Amino acid sequence: MLSRFDTINTYMEFHKKNRGPYVCFKPVGAFTAGLIVQLKSILTDELKDSTNDFALDMRKVEKIDVTGLRFISNFIRVLATSNRKLVLFGPNLDVSKNIKETEGIDCKVYHSLEEFERGFHEMSAEAHDYYLELADGEGEFRNLELECPLCHCDKVKAFIIDESEFGLEWVPDSITPKWSLCEESANEIDWELYQVAVCPECYFASTRLDWFQMNITEGDIGSSLDQSQKERLSNHTHERREMETEYPNMENPHFFAMPRERRSAFVAWKLNEMTLRSISKNRSSTDAFDIVISNFNMCKYSISDEEIDQHIDTAEAWLYGILENKHRYSTNRVVKAYCYVISICIAKNKLTEALKFHAEFQKNYADDEENEFWMRRVNQIVEDEKASRDM
Repeated sequence: MLSRFDTINTYMEFHKKNRGPYVCFKPVGAFTAGLIVQLKSILTDELKDSTNDFALDMRKVEKIDVTGLRFISNFIRVLATSNRKLVLFGPNLDVSKNIKETEGIDCKVYHSLEEFERGFHEMSAEAHDYYLELADGEGEFRNLELECPLCHCDKVKAFIIDESEFGLEWVPDSITPKWSLCEESANEIDWELYQVAVCPECYFASTRLDWFQMNITEGDIGSSLDQSQKERLSNHTHERREMETEYPNMENPHFFAMPRERRSAFVAWKLNEMTLRSISKNRSSTDAFDIVISNFNMCKYSISDEEIDQHIDTAEAWLYGILENKHRYSTNRVVKAYCYVISICIAKNKLTEALKFHAEFQKNYADDEENEFWMRRVNQIVEDEKASRDM
């Protein structure tokens, strides 16, 4: 049986799909009066059955008239009465222009599905660009000095890349892709070495720069963490400090600065995982995907095969949890989870299980053009494994 995330219900010119915390409808064709008549009854039922926010996938909307614009404006007001919101994503230039010029459509409009879904779990593209602008330097790799939201140490060394200058590429014998400069550079940097910012006092660590605070001339930028999250993280400070006995060099204030050694990166990713486990109220609200990424990067900087096996097993367990709870994650993260779990199954010689996951993937995501990079990888590793067994 398909999960709620996987089921796509078709209502005339509409497709409904849950995307992370949003109920998403995808109108197709002209967003005009005839189409709105159909949509009204669907949304009325959905408002009764769901407490989620709403999203309209505008990628297949060819045009929108005054009636359509008025409908969106009214629906925003209806949602506001129950403290919910509407967001739009993927409109073409003409539709986007009409939306922007219409009074009453006060909602977030994302250019693409990828931009929309990034905000589910990560720092938004706008926030990333803002931090990039504030960072020291003008190259593709820059640094910032942040303040810890827990102990208020203002000597946190953080780093950021200009994502427009980088791309992902697959490398041999790696489950995850590598961030590489789009153009060759003599100063190529291993971005995963520096991706985690670490407080040198209480060892709060995160890849999320917006979880830290920043002091600038124009005014302080506060942490996006709420008070309850800060309290949970503070309650685990002693656990982070206990790592000093295992890694005594952590006491060196430059341990996590630049240039960062491989063992420093390992510890940074371990601390990042501890943050992800500590920040959540319970296991069901934990960001399993970022825990998976933390463990993959701990594998990358491990010094023993035993460590690698341990972190691969941990990542695999959390990946199964993601695929059992797909409704909690963006499409992009679910596609990546399939890619990673299939890679692990093949590495562990569990081809039957890999093929089962691949069949699920093909059934539900074969037409997802937004994630073509990952889809090609999934299909390639399965075909390569089949070919190697046929030889």
